[in-house]
Amino acid sequence: MAGKLRHWKEKDGRYWARISIPAELKPFFGNKTQLTEPLGGDKRIAEDNHPAAVARLKAQIKQARAALDTHTPQAEVAPVPSVPPVPPALAAPRRELTQSDFEHAVWDHYTKVIQQDAEKRAAMPTEEEIAEELEKAYKRIEAGEADPSKSIAGFFNYDIDYQLKAGARYHDERLRTKKLEALRAEISSGKTRLVDVAVQEFVDQRKLDVAPGSPQWRDLGQKFMRAEIEALERTRELDQGDFGGAPKDPIVRPPSKVVDEGEPVSFWGLFETYIEKKQKVGKHMDGGANWAVPIRSLIDFVGHDDARRIKHEDLTGWRDFLEAEGKSPKTIRDKYLVAVRAVLRKALKERKLPTNEMADVEQEVPKKVRTRESGFTTREAVRILKASLNYQPKETAHPSHRESTHITAAKRWVPFCALCHQVAPETP
Repeated sequence: MAGKLRHWKEKDGRYWARISIPAELKPFFGNKTQLTEPLGGDKRIAEDNHPAAVARLKAQIKQARAALDTHTPQAEVAPVPSVPPVPPALAAPRRELTQSDFEHAVWDHYTKVIQQDAEKRAAMPTEEEIAEELEKAYKRIEAGEADPSKSIAGFFNYDIDYQLKAGARYHDERLRTKKLEALRAEISSGKTRLVDVAVQEFVDQRKLDVAPGSPQWRDLGQKFMRAEIEALERTRELDQGDFGGAPKDPIVRPPSKVVDEGEPVSFWGLFETYIEKKQKVGKHMDGGANWAVPIRSLIDFVGHDDARRIKHEDLTGWRDFLEAEGKSPKTIRDKYLVAVRAVLRKALKERKLPTNEMADVEQEVPKKVRTRESGFTTREAVRILKASLNYQPKETAHPSHRESTHITAAKRWVPFCALCHQVAPETP
């Protein structure tokens, strides 16, 4: 591709489409300075996909600007800490909070805190490592590094490594105790500040329609704090050598309904298998390059690659999200839904999936509005015929630059043949 592309970035053999975010729209994108979309490592393919990627990025900018006109600017809102405001037009479609979500939220947070504590304990210094640091401190004293007359810094720092390792468990226990006290104080006041980040991560992961500060948010936050209090109580029992502790809060328990969905089935793997089989009969010889975009889009939207976990509501939400991104209904129907439907239908036929969740997902496309009759009017046809029949090739003295006779004939007669059945009645 000649010349340097606009909105183009390349680094370490990889390529991106990029576009700068105007200053007034940065709050809608987490204060980022630019939007990017990866184009892969093949430059030819990247250049082919670049215009469409830039168009998608510009559509996001356009939606943000429209949102700026209809929503309160960030400066006028007091957002929840660590929860950047996102305009509704740019957010993925959300679903309502269910009892199952509450159960998973509590148990997942409880087990996550305990797991983090276990990892921290495993990384704590051993008795041997503490003794080794103590020996190093003694040697520094013998070498005179602890003499304040020689070095004030040495006097204070000769045993700092030993102090850090020897006190690691004590300080960690103190921090957990302080966190537990803070949680108990905050839960009684109805606040959720200490768990807001964890709540936001859970809401985003499950694409829940729960706004920060709403009653549902506060309810979810209260349950997160109860789960963390229980988890911290277990860690304090571990400090005393009690390894048999169990949650005492009745809401802290495994989810009541555990669905065994079997082994994960890679959606991308199903797509690759589909393309491989089609190529054996002479189809999709481009390697499925055109369908790869819809497949990746769905994987990004649901946040995983397990085809068994992709449900009907995920697919309808994805369809609506594509429309919110600015894609036309025809593009959604004829490119995005077609690709996913074909892959899932094939997987169902080959018993790789128990159901085809795409079966009833459709996209309505408005009928094309015609403003005139099909074909040319008599007046238009006459003008085209006169132009083609009167066509004369450009004269040149150089024989190799002269137009061939059959090319001249084609330019005169092809328009005539095309018009034979395309003339519409004359409009009054």
